[in-house]
Parts: sequence; C-alpha cells; structure tokens
Amino acid sequence: MPGLRNRLLLIPFLLLASGGQCGRPGPGPGGPTAETPGPSLDAGASAQDAGPAGEGPDALQDVPAAADAAGDDGSQDAAEEVFDEEAALAKLTFKKVPKIPKFKPSKAQEVADPSEFEYLTDHARTNKILAEAPWAKVKGEKTLVPMIRVRIADGTSYRFRILLDAGEDEVITGFFKPRQANYWDWIKESHAYSIGRLIGAPTVPTVMRFMSKYKFSYFLGKITKELQDNFKWEGKKKDRLRGAFKYWVPTYRHRAFGKRIIGKTYMTEIAKSLHPVNKKVLREEHDLYLQLGRGIIFDYLIINEDRPENLGTILMPDGSYHMVLIDNGLALGVEHGGRTVMKNMFKSMRIFPRDMIDRIRALDEDEVSGMLRPEDDKVMMLPEVCVKQLWKRRQFILDRVDSFHEKYGDVIWY
Repeated sequence: MPGLRNRLLLIPFLLLASGGQCGRPGPGPGGPTAETPGPSLDAGASAQDAGPAGEGPDALQDVPAAADAAGDDGSQDAAEEVFDEEAALAKLTFKKVPKIPKFKPSKAQEVADPSEFEYLTDHARTNKILAEAPWAKVKGEKTLVPMIRVRIADGTSYRFRILLDAGEDEVITGFFKPRQANYWDWIKESHAYSIGRLIGAPTVPTVMRFMSKYKFSYFLGKITKELQDNFKWEGKKKDRLRGAFKYWVPTYRHRAFGKRIIGKTYMTEIAKSLHPVNKKVLREEHDLYLQLGRGIIFDYLIINEDRPENLGTILMPDGSYHMVLIDNGLALGVEHGGRTVMKNMFKSMRIFPRDMIDRIRALDEDEVSGMLRPEDDKVMMLPEVCVKQLWKRRQFILDRVDSFHEKYGDVIWY
C-alpha cells in the first residue's frame, strides 16, 4: 500500500444546494479554519498557470469523469436523475488540494442594518430611487459632500456623496461620478454594471443620471474657474451634468474580510482554495470565499485590474459577511501585457458558479455590443477594440470551464 504522502485523496461529501448571488447570505466564514487533508501547495508551487489537462501541482489527474446515474444499458431517466456529488467526487483523485485560507471575524466592524442589505441587493427598488428620488435635507448633515481625487496624468476630478429622499421617512446616500475632462470612469461604471447584471455578478446598484447645475451652485462658487471647466455640462443651456450614480453602502469596510486585509496574495489564496474537495466546507463556513469567486470571474471578464484595492464587506446581524464590489471605474479598457492579475486568479480556480457561467454563455453579442457602443449616444461609446477584447475573454472563460467540465463532470459547479 502506498505511503501517506502518495495516497490518493477520496473525499466524499453530501450534495448541498448552491446559493444565488442576490439571496440573503448563509452562515458566514467565521467558524474554525478548514484545512483539507492531504499535502498543501507550497509557496513556490503556483497552480495559476496550470491548464485543464492536468498540469500543475494541484491539478486534477487524468481520470474518467464521473458519469450520471444510469441503468445497465446506459439509459437514463431524466425525470428521476439526481446528481450524486458524493459518488462523483469519490471517483476522482487529486495530487494536492489547496488549503482554505484562515478567516477570523472582526469585532470592530459595524453590523449592517438589514435595510442596508436590501438596498444593496434589491436592484430594481434601489435603482429607481437613485434615478428619481429628490435630494434630501437632513438636520445636522450635508446634502452634498464633494470628494476630490487627483491623478498625476489626468489632473483633478470630483465625486459627490448626495443624500436622497427614499420615501417613508428613509434617506439613503448616492455616490455620483460625473462626466469630467480626462476621466472616463463614469462611463466604465455604467457599462460594467450593465454587464454585471446580465451575468449575475455581485454588483452595487448603479444608474446613469443627469443632475441640474443649480444643485451644485454653492460648490461651484468655492472652486476655481479652471476646475469648474472640467465638468462637461450638457443640454441646450449647458445646465445638466450626467454621471454614474451608485448606492453608497453605509457600513462597508474597505479591503477587509473579517480581520484580514484584502490584497493580491490573499485573493489568490482564496482563488486556489475554490476546489472540488473543499466545496462542502466552503459552503458551510466560507460562503464569502464563494462570493469572491463570482467577483473574480466578473473582474476578469471586464478586465478590472483595480479590484484588490476596491472590495470589502458588510457584516450582517447573523454574523455572516457579504462582499461588496464598490468600484469598476478602470474596467473595460484596452488590454496590454501587464493586465494579468485577474486572469491569473481566474486560472487558479477549480470550481465555478454554474448560474454565472450559463449567463456568460447566453450573452448575445449584438445586444452587448449595442449596449457598449450605443448608436444614439456617442458619448457612451467604448472604443471598438475594448468590445472585441471583451468577447475574447468571454471565450477564454467558457473554453477553460468547458474543458474542466468535460474531464471531471458536474463536481466543478457550485
């Protein structure tokens, strides 16, 4: 009998239903750290470049995929067929299984009110408020709060927090990225959100809204003429300012998963842990990591290389964590050799959210191209090369996932 180091891992587990991205999150990842039995990947043995044919230290070995339940004659009754994940996984062997990164809850993080989660996930309701609600006046609070941003290459820009009357004595805050000289992030925010909604990505409610110039009168009187001219006013009287208007998440904690700070290394560790053997523990204790897997696929599709800097969490009353992707302003640009961070994270994954992959597969090229390059609004048109590269990334995602599914069957889904 082979020694422990070389034994094949056969890890059966129960079939559990996977959760949708807009549903209320299940138990949070605050339980004991889960470590899968078997050798772990060492620091120098990266699986991010491993192809689906079994290369790499944590690659699945080249063994037949588990077949669906069938009779002796090979026939199947589709009405009665139930995928036996335990049996399917037991037929597969693995060289090495990545560990699930440790997670420690944060006692310092503010607990979100349940209404905050509803605003974050009920896109129809929140977008209607963002698009139509009047500005609100609240005693002791500023209705309009300017936020300055400076880039060496592009100069100064402004963003604004704006209080909105949500009705029924409720007030929410919107985050407005207006159209300005040398800044295109407002367009990228709008288009990235539209793609995210099509594929079921965990995006923040976002609309395109025109704001009246008189609303900014006091602010404009406080800045120089040069800065005033950076805003691109529209309309016959040049009295409107358009921009991407997003829901401001009140208790969002920036770059934090519990006590841990998000960065490229931690995100890659999580991506590698998204492996068939780890699914049971991930589902029961680390739903947040499964949420991040959805975010990684979304970010690679829209080539958003800024994500390690722009995600965080809210803490729910039941102790679970919900991931928030706050910024897509650098997405959908022109690719170059250095833009590989999200691609490598995606290549590290070994399980995938089935509903999201199905939606990516169902994307209609004419519909999406028309959305990203609208003929009736030249201002919103992305360069054609950006759209072509989006479709190349989509095909890469589908080819890679399909190759895993062909070899290993439905154990790759979550």
